[in-house]
Amino acid sequence: MKFGLVVVGIILSCISISTMATTLKLSPEIKVLAVDGKKVSNSLLKGSNGLEFANGEHQIVFKIEKVIKTGSRDEQLYTSQPLITKFHTSHAKIVNFSIPKLTNERESLNFEREPTINLQDEQGNNISSTTDVLKIDGLLILADLEKEIAKYNQENKTASLPILTLKNQLPTLTQNKHVAQTTIVVKGENIAEQMLQYWYQQADKETQQRFIKWTNNHNK
Repeated sequence: MKFGLVVVGIILSCISISTMATTLKLSPEIKVLAVDGKKVSNSLLKGSNGLEFANGEHQIVFKIEKVIKTGSRDEQLYTSQPLITKFHTSHAKIVNFSIPKLTNERESLNFEREPTINLQDEQGNNISSTTDVLKIDGLLILADLEKEIAKYNQENKTASLPILTLKNQLPTLTQNKHVAQTTIVVKGENIAEQMLQYWYQQADKETQQRFIKWTNNHNK
């Protein structure tokens, strides 16, 4: 396969991915804090029962707020610690996001010890996901959430998605005493493809030509 065909294949895959939207359905108890490493405004989600994604791998940070029973008649608002979930939409049109039954203190304490969620597509098939606690020192409201997420992703933890650090923290180039921020669109079905695209665009023309020559020689 020639490099030109590889590039065309990458472009076509990016187009198909970008045009395939997936709706993540949320229950009222789920309060989304960040999507793919970026903090989400409460006003943006107000009145919405779902989020729309391009098909692929994503990560969300959220907390659960729900009224639970603390006695025969008493109730209180249960607020979970911030949770972080990594998942792949797997070409699903709809992803249903659900949490375990939380009606009393015992169930909420069990959830705190072992937070689990369930993701399913529109046909009821399970979608692979990983959930972890996003541990933050101090009050969540005072934390730099995006910085905490970036730190989590760099530490290769259970629900880490390292590619988000690459996407959200692009390098700054300095030339002739003027600073210019690079703008690079990185898309693909897996991290390896995304990394190839990223570093190819970072290289100078001479390096890109050597890479094309190398690729042609190794795909004959």
